[in-house]
Amino acid sequence: MQLDSAAGVSKPWRLRPQVSFDNAHVEAKWRANMAKYASGEASTEEPSQAEMGDMFVPDNDFGETQFQVQQQKCDDEDSERRRSAIRRHSSILLSSYITSMGSEEEEGSWPPNQTKKSRLGKLLKSRQCETVIAIIILFNFVLMYLDADARAAGQKPAKWQTISMSACYWVVVVEFAIRTFVEGRQAFSSRWHQLDLCVVVSGFVEQLLQWIDFDSRGIGGIISVLRCCRLLRLVRIVRHLNHMRELTRLLEMTGSCARTLFWAFILMGFVMTSWAILAVEVIRPSVVELTDSRGEWADCERCRRSFDSVFEANLTLFQTIVSGDSWGAVALPVIEFRPWTAAIFMGSLLTIVFGVLNLTTAVVVDTFAEARAKDILRRGNEMESEER
Repeated sequence: MQLDSAAGVSKPWRLRPQVSFDNAHVEAKWRANMAKYASGEASTEEPSQAEMGDMFVPDNDFGETQFQVQQQKCDDEDSERRRSAIRRHSSILLSSYITSMGSEEEEGSWPPNQTKKSRLGKLLKSRQCETVIAIIILFNFVLMYLDADARAAGQKPAKWQTISMSACYWVVVVEFAIRTFVEGRQAFSSRWHQLDLCVVVSGFVEQLLQWIDFDSRGIGGIISVLRCCRLLRLVRIVRHLNHMRELTRLLEMTGSCARTLFWAFILMGFVMTSWAILAVEVIRPSVVELTDSRGEWADCERCRRSFDSVFEANLTLFQTIVSGDSWGAVALPVIEFRPWTAAIFMGSLLTIVFGVLNLTTAVVVDTFAEARAKDILRRGNEMESEER
């Protein structure tokens, strides 16, 4: 029961207006009682069971009336709606907060009074400008492909290819100059800007040497190295295709596991060299005996010297174990001649393939997951796009 604040009497029929009833007769009686109460005709005495109808008659073994059941059902629905609204609102606030942190960092890189720098900065960061620059980089890649084929055939590239290559280079120079003007000294703290600086310097030196005609002076090796530096321009495409979420994520994850792959190759080289030293000491006498006494590998000069040195043994193990090439050409004759040498061949196979290589795969996957968990800003953008 609830006490009326004005009269100080108990009024058990002060019900919620959103209550619904399964029985139309009960609802009609409830509305009539509510009308009496609103007009002041209701007495201070508690209404009887007959006056209130069947709404307060117990409907189950627990003594609950129809009104109480309906009221509890409405309360549960209201609570569930409030909880879902709170969860949705919290998700929107979290994504908005995360993305606002990134936008504040971007907006804070330009002074508020320098409108020209702000406009140029917004132009560089626009999707249209980034798409155009990415297309130019891909076109430059096609030109490098044609240039390498022409030089390999002993021909000079077509004139339009040379002009197009120079145009692509000067587009990079203009972008680098505008970005330096907009961001000032802070630009050189970015690794992307440092990469752009390497591309600009190497391209300038290459064009200068071509203008001096170093190829005719027999010092073309320097220009070949500088031409290989053109491939650095392809890395810049990651910077200008950040709106392509899947491609950007794939390239960023590949870059994040580069250190892991480097140490994995070092570990594999250490393990393989250990087995190569053991093979030179143990297997080489058997190979020499097979070659001299039985004339084995008469038509395979590489097989006869497969374990002559640690370097040759490393190449043999990499060829037979990692690449899976010609396993039976060297290993099977030696194992048939000296069965105990199978321990070295099988041991190297198990430790390198099922040990180091599988361990490398597991570590790379773990690195991907860790980099994904740290990418808070991108997750915020994804949450915001999903809410929209």
